[in-house]
Amino acid sequence: MKKYFTAFCLSLQIFCFSQVTLTGKVLNTNNEPIELADAVLIDYNKKIIAGVTTNDMGEFKLEVKTGVYTLKVSFLGYKIWNKIVDLTSDKEEIIHLLEDSTKLDEVQIETSNRTFSRSADRLIFDVKNSLIGKANGDMTELLNFTPSVIVEGESIQVLGKDGVRVLVNGRDLKLSGSSLTAFLRSLKASDIDSIELIQNPPAKYEAEGDIAIINILTKKKEVEFWNSNITGAYRQGYYGIASYNGAFNYNKKKFSFSTNVAGADGFSRGEEKNEIFYPDNFWNQETYYKYQTKYITTNISSEYRISSHLLVGAQYTGSFSEPNSTNNGNIRIQEKAQANNVTEVNNIGEEEGDKQFNAANFHAVINLTPKRVINIDFDYFDYERDQKSVVNSFFSPSGDESSISNSSLQNVSNFSSKIDVEYPFKNVSLNFGSKLSFSETNNHVFITGVVNFDQQSSFNYKEDVQALYASLSSSLGLSEWSFQSGLRMERTETFAKENMLGSEVKNDYVNFFPSIYINYKPNQLHNLSLNYSKRILRPRFDALNPFRIYTSPFSYSEGNPNLQPVLLTNIGLSHLYKNFLNTEIYFSQTKNGSGQVAVLDEDNLTQSITRLNYFDSYDVGLWVNYLYNKKKWWQSLNTFHIYYNESTSKIYPLTPKSVNGVVGILKTTNHFSIDKNNKTTIGFDFSYRFPNTSKELIYNYEQYILNAFVKYNVNNNLQMSLNANNILREYNFNNKSTRNQIEAIYKGYYDTQYVKFSINYNFGNKKVRRTNRKLGNKDEKNRT
Repeated sequence: MKKYFTAFCLSLQIFCFSQVTLTGKVLNTNNEPIELADAVLIDYNKKIIAGVTTNDMGEFKLEVKTGVYTLKVSFLGYKIWNKIVDLTSDKEEIIHLLEDSTKLDEVQIETSNRTFSRSADRLIFDVKNSLIGKANGDMTELLNFTPSVIVEGESIQVLGKDGVRVLVNGRDLKLSGSSLTAFLRSLKASDIDSIELIQNPPAKYEAEGDIAIINILTKKKEVEFWNSNITGAYRQGYYGIASYNGAFNYNKKKFSFSTNVAGADGFSRGEEKNEIFYPDNFWNQETYYKYQTKYITTNISSEYRISSHLLVGAQYTGSFSEPNSTNNGNIRIQEKAQANNVTEVNNIGEEEGDKQFNAANFHAVINLTPKRVINIDFDYFDYERDQKSVVNSFFSPSGDESSISNSSLQNVSNFSSKIDVEYPFKNVSLNFGSKLSFSETNNHVFITGVVNFDQQSSFNYKEDVQALYASLSSSLGLSEWSFQSGLRMERTETFAKENMLGSEVKNDYVNFFPSIYINYKPNQLHNLSLNYSKRILRPRFDALNPFRIYTSPFSYSEGNPNLQPVLLTNIGLSHLYKNFLNTEIYFSQTKNGSGQVAVLDEDNLTQSITRLNYFDSYDVGLWVNYLYNKKKWWQSLNTFHIYYNESTSKIYPLTPKSVNGVVGILKTTNHFSIDKNNKTTIGFDFSYRFPNTSKELIYNYEQYILNAFVKYNVNNNLQMSLNANNILREYNFNNKSTRNQIEAIYKGYYDTQYVKFSINYNFGNKKVRRTNRKLGNKDEKNRT
């Protein structure tokens, strides 16, 4: 037995000594660390044995078998460093890279292939050498060039996700819709370092929603600057809309200040058409809307560094709008047995409203050490919407008339506090924290003019959420691997009360949200990543409101205070090849899915839209993202997405029992520089969605969108652009559904075909840096 133990120990020693560690630090000529430099070991066959990029301190670590290798270190704009190293034991190298401006073009060509990279939980788009950046593009153009991201008009989407959160330098923006896109257009692409796409967010982020996170990282700049940006634009669709945006940023020693103001004024057109095939009647309805776009949004933030260990700051966001509209429509009801028996209803409607949103954030950042950080946030917002509408209907040939009046008021307030701790050790990084959130919404409604139905009521809803989370990340001493795991626990308490009737609904539930990320990079050519996470989708506040809102004598919508949260599971395995070809296979599951359901009643021909938890579904799919950038004057990002979907109804026969099918999406985005100085850039993007069935048990017809643009840089400060959107005038939605065994076709178009001219001017001392606080109640705000 003893000889076997001795042999085992000897074998263990031989194994241990056959592995050596090479550590190093990469510096420039000023002894400053160089982050993201490539360090690779090459054997005598010129094969890459191991490779890694340096951290923010310029450090790297490689573990290989004993032997003689060539150590090669490279970084954009610097001469390549080579040295033969004889690794018979652990060794350390201090490396100084020399600048090489004479070979800048060659370096740009070489590093342009490193456009995409992966970490454990995210895909990273390195934009420093992108054609968009060289052509002074804006942030929305960069996002449209990010894999799986679509910027369409005033919305930002990530394919396969129901929503998106946008962060700047890890901190949440408090803007959405047109206010968000206006702000992003004020950010120059040349000031952006990289974009991180997190499709399955880890435990650090709130578990709310089937969303992706986009984190925009700006370049590191000087600590003293002032900068301003002014943008004016005019868009002409069926109607015209003028918009503006102004930003000012100032940083002096320990004090920073930033403000942004955006606004718009004009009108847009909407068209909605539906056909309903009742057993005894054929229903054909067309309605045309004129929407007013009138808003102003402001964001003001400031921070002050009290000491090297403490920074405090505050932020205010205000948004004020008047979502007024008018509409006119025609309903034609034809009896199938007697084709000449036709009833026509002409509707004329008007809506006046006022929306106000005010939010404040106070935060502190405590640096225990440069990398051990405590973030503390206190957030409050108040949202109020006052809405009044009237629908006048005229019946033919009877000559009857009706007038329905809706008046509603909604107020949502939220207070939250959170603490986030980043506490790295030598080989393990620990991140943990907690959040408390208290929300209350009050709704009042008054409806008159509906036959046998008048409504005056008030509804109160309270929601408290307490959350704890922790996550660990480490390489476990393996140079080719990285691991991250986390667990988030959220307890939710809700209380809903209809005050007139005195009915109450209470809920109290606890959910756990684990997440796991594994990343494996065997060499410079391949990168494999596996991720798993669970999430929750709580109902929007207005979806819980039980009141009816009538749009005609035959149709109304209402909420449901009994809605339950939706549980989501996501698993993905991705592969990145040569930093320009990204593929992913994934599985996603939705439990207790909810959404709007149009209930059709053949007896009185009414259409009631309500919210229900009505389906379970799963998707199995494949992503392919390919970047072509072998030409200095042309960059092309191409996406192919195909997946199989199957959904099962929980409310059959109100809906079909189940649906399944294959969904396919194609997207290409192309940018061309047509002169040597990159003054003029043209481009287009095209997407095509094949006919498909969705998880909501609805059949969607094919959809194709074509956009094009031209941008001209008058000089480094002044840019002009012309955009043509939705050139083929495709519908925003075009689908067919079956409810109560009654088939219906719905189409909608909202003035997305337009031409837009914009002019952008930047001035200041060019030392731009933005700081935007990640806000603790972003998810609650989105649900308003």
